[in-house]
Amino acid sequence: AYPADRITYMLQDSAPTAVLAQRTTLGLLTDVSVPLINLD
Repeated sequence: AYPADRITYMLQDSAPTAVLAQRTTLGLLTDVSVPLINLD
């Protein structure tokens, strides 16, 4: 898995409309400023 800083950078750089994630990975996305959609 990528470090939290790398995930934050990739999401800021790609500027997604929303992020699809599972419950186990939502904790890594605390600094994300887009809607998070839990797939569980």
